[in-house]
Amino acid sequence: EGGRGGYVSPKRRVSPVKARSKPRSMSSWLSNESYHKSWCATPVGASRPSSSIEDPAEGVTMKGNIRLESSKGMTFDAFDTPRLVLERRAPAVVVCPWPERCDAEYARGILMIETLEFDSLTFHKDELVHFLLELFVRVQIPPRLGIPVAKLQRFILAVRDHMQDHPYHNFHHVVDVTQTLYVLAQRSGLFEQMSDMDSFALLVAAMCHDLEHPGVSNVSLTNSEAKYKHSSLEKHHSMRAFELMVDNEVDLLRNLNTAKYYAFRRSVMDIILATDMRRHAEYVAKVEACIAERQAAEK
Repeated sequence: EGGRGGYVSPKRRVSPVKARSKPRSMSSWLSNESYHKSWCATPVGASRPSSSIEDPAEGVTMKGNIRLESSKGMTFDAFDTPRLVLERRAPAVVVCPWPERCDAEYARGILMIETLEFDSLTFHKDELVHFLLELFVRVQIPPRLGIPVAKLQRFILAVRDHMQDHPYHNFHHVVDVTQTLYVLAQRSGLFEQMSDMDSFALLVAAMCHDLEHPGVSNVSLTNSEAKYKHSSLEKHHSMRAFELMVDNEVDLLRNLNTAKYYAFRRSVMDIILATDMRRHAEYVAKVEACIAERQAAEK
């Protein structure tokens, strides 16, 4: 499937899902979580369907917008991700203007951008977007892949605006992880061994690995409802990442043909899914085996 440029945005694939006439029953845990901002907050310019939820603690019925949904334009079981809303909907992206740069703050951050001393908590979110863009520029993503800087800016702003203000899973965490990964990949020579597309996928996955995180873990989700599968949050993060990238207001992947798009999509998804802590021991074992193999080869 491909248009004139060989690439068809997933948002153009029609897969309508009508609202259910009767809302699904929800557990007391989900009812309590309806107080949480990440479940109830609605992005600017977007509307979401509501469901009445009875709070066992208060004994009252309230409106709650449960915010863990499958991807618009894909089949429901593409990633086997549960849907808790009455209607599957990807809210439109509203991109704010690129913020002006404070030269003093930018100069302070640039001195540490290549080190592990960079502390995202000491910068305002409007300053952090400039450092994220700098990471892509230093890996030379815009010229090598033909991606306009303006589109990268819109994507960075979209990610920023879709992160909630949790104590940990917030935009400062996004910048911290992405910058740390950049430093480790740079110092280890990983970028030199990777293709430009893989380097791009690595940075994008780091930015989106906790996109729209609700502030609760997969364990909490699994214990609350049997219908939740493994890596429910990670599947949500990866799907929403691509919904942002292909949105008309962002259009980040327009220059990728069909083959490159799906290869890039698979790389980003694999990296984000690997962040599930249930698989941590598996990947630690793989790294230890790789190190042992190299040490044996050097003897």
